[in-house]
Amino acid sequence: MIDVKLNMQASIFVNLMDIGPTPEYITLFVKEFADLGFLPSTVQEIGETGSLTRLSLKTHDNGWLIVLGSNRLDIIQSSTDSKGLNILSEEDFVRRALEYYGKIDKHFTRKANRVALSSGFLLSKLDSTELDKIYTKLNNPINTYLVNKPDEWNNRVSSILYKEINGIQEKVNFISQISRVKGVIRELSGFQNFDRIELKFDLNTHQDNVNSRFDAVGITDYFSKVVSWNNQIKEEILDFLASKP
Repeated sequence: MIDVKLNMQASIFVNLMDIGPTPEYITLFVKEFADLGFLPSTVQEIGETGSLTRLSLKTHDNGWLIVLGSNRLDIIQSSTDSKGLNILSEEDFVRRALEYYGKIDKHFTRKANRVALSSGFLLSKLDSTELDKIYTKLNNPINTYLVNKPDEWNNRVSSILYKEINGIQEKVNFISQISRVKGVIRELSGFQNFDRIELKFDLNTHQDNVNSRFDAVGITDYFSKVVSWNNQIKEEILDFLASKP
C-alpha cells in the first residue's frame, strides 16, 4: 500500500547551544563529514528570545540534513525523487543516523533527555469512494459529515507504552497519524496534483522526564529497539486500512 516514502528523522534532545556556525566548528565538521558528501550550511531556529542561526550539514541533493539545534540534534533523510527511492529502510536509516551521531558525539560527548524516531509516507492512489470508506472506518462522524464526506481530514492517536531502554523502564509516546491530504507531488511527467492517504509515525520518549540520562549506549539501545516498535504499529495500521469495513 505504501507508494511514496516522504522522510525519516532521528532526533536526539541534547544541549548543543554552544556549538554554533563559527569557523572553528564549521572546519571541524567539514573534516568529519567531507567524505560523506556533506557541506556546511545554516538554519534558523525560533526560540524564546527570537531567531537563532544554527549550524547544519546537508548533502548536495538535499537528501540528508543534519541540524545541530540549540537543544536537539536532528538527522533527516528526505525524498529526492517521485517515490522516495533514496530513503533507506527504517533499519538502515537508524544505522546511518547512529553513524552520523557518533561523529558528533566523539567530539562533544553529552547525555540526552529524549530520543525520537519519526517517518512519513503516502499510500497508493485510491478513488474517492475508497478514500471515503477509510474516513468512515476511522471515524464515527456526525450526520453532516456522514452525508457530505469531507475531502480532507486527520486522525491522530497518541498512546503511552512502557518500554525498557538500557535497563530502565521508560514511558514512550506511540503517535500515529492518518490523514487525507491534497497537494502537489513531483512525478516523472512533472508536478501533479494528488489526493492521498498520508501516514506519519512518531515514537519518542515522554516529555515529562527532563533528566539527561541517555548516553551513547542508551541512545543506541533505543534506536536498535524502536525500529521493531515502529514497524509493528505501521503493519497494524496497513492491515487495518486494507481490511473490509
